[in-house]
Amino acid sequence: MNQKLKLLAAFLCGAVFFSGVSYAASNLTATIANLKIIVNGQEKVLSEKPVIINNKTYLPVRDIGTITGYKVDYKGGVVSLDSVNAQNSSSTTTDTSTDTSTDKPRFDFKKLPITVTHDNVSVTVNSVSLGEYSTDFNVTIVNNSDKDLQVDYSANGLGANYQIDGKEYKSYGTIGEKNEFSSPIKAGTTVTGTIRKSKVDAGTENLLFHLLINGKGYSFYIDTKGMF
Repeated sequence: MNQKLKLLAAFLCGAVFFSGVSYAASNLTATIANLKIIVNGQEKVLSEKPVIINNKTYLPVRDIGTITGYKVDYKGGVVSLDSVNAQNSSSTTTDTSTDTSTDKPRFDFKKLPITVTHDNVSVTVNSVSLGEYSTDFNVTIVNNSDKDLQVDYSANGLGANYQIDGKEYKSYGTIGEKNEFSSPIKAGTTVTGTIRKSKVDAGTENLLFHLLINGKGYSFYIDTKGMF
C-alpha cells in the first residue's frame, strides 16, 4: 500500500462526513481540534475543522481524499473514492510523462467576487486588499434564515500560494480585533464588514479563505494573480 493510500486509510478509519457531524447517540460530545494536516511535508487547509469524539479524531473525507489524490463521491448513501491516477491510466495508455499534477487538489480558484450559499445564508467575498500589516477581506453576509448567525472568523487560518510551483505554501492567522461580524447577525438582515488576516507576501497567486457560521463551513478559493 503506497504512502497516499495508507494516509487516506488512516483518516477513513475515524469517520466519514462531508459537512458538519451528525450523531445517532445523544450522549456524544464533539470538540473542535486545532490540528495541522501535513501531507508530504506540506501543510494543507481543510474546509472544515477536525473534531474529536471519544478520543478519536474525525476529518472531512472529501478534503482528505482530494489532497491525497482521490476523487470522492457520495450518492445513495455510498461514499466512493477513486484514485485520480488510476482513472487517468485506464483512459490514456500512451502517456509516459512524470507529471504529478493529477495528485494536486482540484480546487477551483476564481476571481472575486465569490459567493457561497448554504441553508439560506449567502456569504460573498467582495474584495481583498493589503493593508500595512494585514490582508483585508471585504465580506457581505446575507441572513435569509430564521435564525441569528454567529460568525467565527478565527477558527481557520488563511492559506496562500496553494500548489504554486516555485512558491512556498504559507498559513496566516487572524488579526484579533472586533469587526462588524463580532455580534450575531440577526435573521433577515445583511451585514458587510472587513475581516483581517495577517499580511500575505507580495506576488501571492491564490488564497484559501474559510469561515464558520453557526458551525457550517464556507470556503473560498480566490485567484489573486496580479492583485498584490
